Amino acid sequence: MVIVGGGITGLSAALELDGGAESFITRKPEAYKLAQELGLEVLDGGAETKGMFLLRDQEILGVPTNPLAFLASKLLSGKSKLRALQEPWTRGAASQTDESLGTVQE
Repeated sequence: MVIVGGGITGLSAALELDGGAESFITRKPEAYKLAQELGLEVLDGGAETKGMFLLRDQEILGVPTNPLAFLASKLLSGKSKLRALQEPWTRGAASQTDESLGTVQE
């Protein structure tokens, strides 16, 4: 049997099968705790985006990992950054159906 995915579901399956996952997102405390309970060694916890880069318009851009880096980043336009900063106070649309990311308009 093969476990595909190292999230909380994959780690839960690994617990039942006495195996482990290669990686998971360590900023989720439940997954980190379960990995410790399984006796798995977690290396460099919290480094999911450290050293991660994106290529846009032939330019290599680092993924911002703190608020100041986010504001200085060229990944998003000023309008998009402002929208992201407003997100905690923005109400979601009342929709009864799933919304595809491809249909979202900025």
